[in-house]
Amino acid sequence: MRERGEPAAGPAGLAIAGDRRAPCASPARLLWFALAESSLVALVGGAAGVLLAVLGVQASVSLWPAGLPRADAIRVDGPVLTFALALSVALAVVCAVGPALRGLGYTLAAGLRPAGTTSSRRGRRLRSALVVTQLAASVVLLVGAALLGRSLVRLLHSGIGVKTANVVVADVSLGLDRITTPGERIETVDRVLQSVRRIPGVLHAGVTTSLPLYGARLRYTLTDVSTGAGPARDYDVDALATTPELFSTLGVPLVEGRLFTDADTGTSQPVMITSARTARRFFGDRDPIGRVLSLPTSGRPGGHSEVTVVGVVGDIKYNALDAPADGGIYRPFRQQPWPYLYLVAQTASEPAAVAGAVRRSVAGVDPLIAVDDVRTLDDVLAGAAAEPRFRTVLLGALAVLALAVASIGLYGAVAYSVSLRTTEVGIRVALGASRTDVTGMVVREGVALACLGLAVGLSSALALERVLQRFLYGVTPHDAASFLAAPVGLLLLAVLASYVPARRAASVDPIAALRRE
Repeated sequence: MRERGEPAAGPAGLAIAGDRRAPCASPARLLWFALAESSLVALVGGAAGVLLAVLGVQASVSLWPAGLPRADAIRVDGPVLTFALALSVALAVVCAVGPALRGLGYTLAAGLRPAGTTSSRRGRRLRSALVVTQLAASVVLLVGAALLGRSLVRLLHSGIGVKTANVVVADVSLGLDRITTPGERIETVDRVLQSVRRIPGVLHAGVTTSLPLYGARLRYTLTDVSTGAGPARDYDVDALATTPELFSTLGVPLVEGRLFTDADTGTSQPVMITSARTARRFFGDRDPIGRVLSLPTSGRPGGHSEVTVVGVVGDIKYNALDAPADGGIYRPFRQQPWPYLYLVAQTASEPAAVAGAVRRSVAGVDPLIAVDDVRTLDDVLAGAAAEPRFRTVLLGALAVLALAVASIGLYGAVAYSVSLRTTEVGIRVALGASRTDVTGMVVREGVALACLGLAVGLSSALALERVLQRFLYGVTPHDAASFLAAPVGLLLLAVLASYVPARRAASVDPIAALRRE
């Protein structure tokens, strides 16, 4: 039983098989012909795929985050080419055997009849299933790319607690290959800061033992000993030693109390500043100013010193861009003179312009001071966002590639369907159907396939996007905007891919179409 308008001849490809049977071609020869034809197409496609892979690998390596290892090991080599060749041959065989076997059973008389104008119900269902599968896969990738993209935007605008614009930073080692006393370190840092502040364009300068997003070099476990009320609570915090001007250099707000001054020296009362998060976590609703905490003493294992809280500042992210602001405490550099520091300078103009002057200024104080990796704080922020940005770009590229393949498949399926329904279209036009009616009929066919692919793809995305949950920041795995953007974009593309063959169908001459039948 055939569909309406379907001729007995069947697909045109089977008619070709019948034509080749006419000169007494053997079944084996017909099979080899089909394999050769499919192999040629598969190998050309495989070569194009390898070329795209080479370009894609080069682009991926250029975007590879510095924190991820073995970027040099990513390349298109012999095993990859062998795999691509084997896959192309396998696809050629799979795609050729079925039609070839059907062609072997095709009669000579059927092959000599005109080729068919519509496909069988089974062939149409197979093409539709392939297109729906492609569309569904592209939907999953599109939703994933939209989720990661929105997450990246939220991440970049989340803030790290400091002002990154016009700030230059550098790694500084005061004791490289030499032993320095605490007094020598304090004196050297004072001279370095005075020299850096004299550089034209430098507004503020300070030193610290850690940079935002770099992680702290020292962590303390704080225990509540100030009131003795209730059980003791342990709380791990990042500990940093800073100079007084660091907070103004980074634009860190003072929430309560005071900042460090030059009077906070090694001979004065030990003091500390806490982050707002630490103050809330450790003191609750109590006023933290004036509280005394027992902190481990550097250089004395098991030793502790009583330190007074004199101020509270805003929270800063030290360990990760996608993590909440860390708890932290700050000690005056004069009370904890570490030999390994970060120099931070705020400039009035482009910070990269003073990078060389910073190096020369430090070398002018003491040529034995090691200065390394002079960069801007914006570069530090970009480096912290490199890995999530790489994930987003990679998944986005895969989504675009899948969407392109799905669109080409949808266009091909609709165009092929239109070519096989030329007679039907001609009859419709002859009976009074307008060009708009014909165009709408064909576009609706493509949109119907797209809607089916959307249904399957969105269902799969709902189940699979949980995998991305740990990579998201400020966005849920079921974010409505991401799940809405993918269907809208795909439907628009489906309409465009269907419109081109629809216009061709609408221009069919009914007389010529009926003559073909």
